[in-house]
Amino acid sequence: MIHKKISEIQHSSVLHIVIGAFDGMHLAHQKLIKEAVDNAKTNNETSMIFSFEPLPKEFFLKEKFGGRLLLAPQKHSLLEEFGADHVIIADFKSIRNLSENEFIKILLSKADKLVLYSGDDFRMGCQEGDSYTEKNVARIVHQEIIIDGDNCRASTIRNLIKDGEIVRANKLLGREYTIYSHSVSGNKIGRSISFPTINSLPNNQIIPQAGVYFGEIKVQDIIYPTAIYVGKRPTVHGIELRIESHILEDFPYPNLPVNTPTEVCFIQKIAEEKSFKSLEELSEMLYNYKIVSSALAAERYNKK
Repeated sequence: MIHKKISEIQHSSVLHIVIGAFDGMHLAHQKLIKEAVDNAKTNNETSMIFSFEPLPKEFFLKEKFGGRLLLAPQKHSLLEEFGADHVIIADFKSIRNLSENEFIKILLSKADKLVLYSGDDFRMGCQEGDSYTEKNVARIVHQEIIIDGDNCRASTIRNLIKDGEIVRANKLLGREYTIYSHSVSGNKIGRSISFPTINSLPNNQIIPQAGVYFGEIKVQDIIYPTAIYVGKRPTVHGIELRIESHILEDFPYPNLPVNTPTEVCFIQKIAEEKSFKSLEELSEMLYNYKIVSSALAAERYNKK
């Protein structure tokens, strides 16, 4: 169960707590949370995940913030899956000015002792104010996880996605990067050249680098393999950024209603964005992208 305030939970003797923004819920986040929950269960003690909305960088940087890896509802759902005794999603604006000392004293109002779990780059509380030095707070600090040379942290993953390095980003996430959105009406240019697409509206998540990707789209609780285009459609002098998914097999909803929820999953980049001289030339290249995507789909599903 998710709470908004720590005052909503009962007092514990020992509280194992992991604190963070948890954008992306990547492998380092998962390892940290799992250790806190497992240790609490082993010792018959209490576990807590403490997060906040909005993300600190989202709050301070505003329009300069490049985008989230996970929307809040999806992050909260993933946090609940770890089976912690308590999940707190606090209003960041209400706690942003607390010092480490003030913040820990609030936590200690609900426990006799705290065991705090964090990565080695985590800083608690605002920069001004006293640190907490009493003995009833133990700290377990994890060293940074490196996977195939990449540091497993949200900033690294954001940069990889913006650079089109989806395979590397997915390894750090522990799953495929997914944009949660809804369908919007398009210009039906793809349909006119036998490549109909489902158009999804970009949101405040990180948008992958312009180009063509193999991936999947979840629509009406069914997952379909797709070739995904991200970009502004230079061939037809487009202006707005689009995420267009062409389903590789027969799609039973050719006239999908607008505002239908979509989950667009990016698995592998297969081509850079290009401008073509004509729709005929575009159609030929789209056919090639479909062949490549179909081959990747066959390989993916044969492995499962």
